[in-house]
Amino acid sequence: MTLENRRRHCAACGGKASADYRARRNVVTLTGVVALKVQVRVCHREGCALHLRAIRAEEEGLWVLPEQEFGLDVMALVGALRHQAQRSVPFIHTALRARGVPISERSVTNLIDRYEDLLALRVADSAHLQAATLKLGRVVLGIRGPCPGPGEDTLWVLRDCLSGEVLAARSLPECRTAELGALLEEVARSLRVPITGVISSGQGALPGVVAAALPGIPHQFWPAREGGGPEPAVAPGAHRHPGTSPPAPRRPPRALDTRLPPPSLRMKKLFTTLSTTMLLLAAPGARSAEPSRPPHTLTYETYAYSGTLDGQATTVLAPALFANVALSERWTLSAAWLFAYAPARAGGRTAFQVGNPSVGLGTVLWDDGVKVRTGAGLVLPLTLLTDPDAAGSALLRRAATLRGNSGFSLVAPGLLGLTPWADASWRTGRLRLSLDGRLPMAVQLSEARGRRADAVVQLSGAANLDVSSNVIVGTTLQAIYITTAAPQVDPTHFALIPHVRLTGAAGFAEARLVVNLDAPLGFSFSRGGLWAAALALGTSL
Repeated sequence: MTLENRRRHCAACGGKASADYRARRNVVTLTGVVALKVQVRVCHREGCALHLRAIRAEEEGLWVLPEQEFGLDVMALVGALRHQAQRSVPFIHTALRARGVPISERSVTNLIDRYEDLLALRVADSAHLQAATLKLGRVVLGIRGPCPGPGEDTLWVLRDCLSGEVLAARSLPECRTAELGALLEEVARSLRVPITGVISSGQGALPGVVAAALPGIPHQFWPAREGGGPEPAVAPGAHRHPGTSPPAPRRPPRALDTRLPPPSLRMKKLFTTLSTTMLLLAAPGARSAEPSRPPHTLTYETYAYSGTLDGQATTVLAPALFANVALSERWTLSAAWLFAYAPARAGGRTAFQVGNPSVGLGTVLWDDGVKVRTGAGLVLPLTLLTDPDAAGSALLRRAATLRGNSGFSLVAPGLLGLTPWADASWRTGRLRLSLDGRLPMAVQLSEARGRRADAVVQLSGAANLDVSSNVIVGTTLQAIYITTAAPQVDPTHFALIPHVRLTGAAGFAEARLVVNLDAPLGFSFSRGGLWAAALALGTSL
C-alpha cells in the first residue's frame, strides 16, 4: 500500500519539501501483513530546524508507531485485554495467535510497556519534549479521542503535529469533559512555546471544550475519514431513502469476550476506529530523533570568472557536475566533474578543458548541535586539453582554484590525486559558522610537464547569516599552504571571499567577490593580487 505525503512545505521554515524517497516497511495487523510504501519528504534549506530530517506521510500513523512492526490495531487489542479484561501476558499471546497474528510473548510485553508509557506522559517532566517543541518555536496541537464503546473510557491523545511528539495521553470517562479541559490547560501551561492551532475530529463536545480551555486559538477539524469534515450528529434513519426499510436495530453492546472469540464485524470496526484515531500517537523522540537518509542529488553549476591575466582582460566559464548517492544513513558516495572554457585571448586559440573526475566517500561523525563530517576523494588523471600552452594551462588552473578547496586538482592536467577532508558546522538562530580543512595531494604523471608531487594544506572558515528565507549573506576566510613549494616561492596565500546567495524552488544564484590578500594563487586573475568575481547557478534533481 502506497502512502502519500500531503505536506509539500516544511513546517519549520515554510520552504519546499521535496519528495526524496519512499520508505518500505511490513506491518503486522489483525487482518494480515501489510507492505507499506511511505512517501518521505525532506527540507534541503540549510539552517532550517528540520534540515535533512524525514517528514513522513501522515497516514503512516494510522497503521503503526515508529520503529514498531505491529500495527496500532494489535496494540489497541493488547491494551484492552491487559487493562480492561485484566488478562495475563500468556493469555494475550494465545489470543493473538488464535487470530493469526505472528507474535511472541516478549513482543506482547513490549506492546504493553509502550501502551503504558503513552498513558504516563507528562510534558513538564520531560526535557526531551520541551527541547523538541522549543526547536520549532510553536506547537500545533492535535487531539484524538477514541472511545471503544458506550459506557467505556475515552483515550484522549494530545500530540504536537510539527515535531511528531505525543504530549499527553489520558483515559477519561466520556461524560467528564471538564477533566479534558483541565488536561488541555495543563499542557498549555507546561509548554514553553505558544500553541498556534488545534486540529481535531470535532467529535461531541470537543469544540466547546477547546474553545473554553484555549480561547482565541484557531481550531480546525481533521476527520478520521478521508476527505470530509467531522461526522454530523443526525437522527437514526435521516439518510434513509423513501421506500426503503428502516435499518435493523443494533445489538446491545457487550463486554469484551475473554474466550478467544473469532474476529467479528463489530470488533473489526472497533479496532479500525481506534487505529485511525491513533494517528497522532508517536513514540517519544522517535520521529524527531529519526535520522533522515541523505537524498540522491545531481547538481549543475556554472561559474563565470572575470579579471586580468598578464595585463589582459580575461573571462573563463567553468561548468561543473556534482552527484551524491546515499549508501546508508551516514555514508554518502560523491562525484565531481569540472569543465573550463576560455575565449580566445590576444589572438590566441580558444581554451577548453574537460577536468579530472573525482569520486569519494563521506560520512557524518557527529550531529548533535555541532555537525562533523569527514571523507576523502580520489582524482583520476583523465583531463582533456585543447589549449596546452603554459598560459592556457595556468589560466584554467587558476579558474579551478578560485572555486576553492581542492578544485585545482580536478582541472590541472595529468594529475592523480587524493584529497582527505573534514568539516564542522554550528548554527545558532540565523547565524551559521563552519570550518573546513583539506589536504589535496597530487602526482604529475605527464613526462612533458615534469614528474612531481604536490601537497597542499587548505583551511577555511565561514560565517553565514540568513537575512530572510531566500537570502543568505556571508564571508569566507581561506588560507593555502603549499608544502612542496620551491624555495623561492611564497608557500602561504590568503583570500577573503564575501558572497550573497539567493535561493528558490528552482535552485540558487550566488555572487562572490574574491579579494586576494597577498600574491595570487588562483584566487585572482590579477598578477598584483587584486580581485576576481564569480557567479554560480545551481539546481538539484
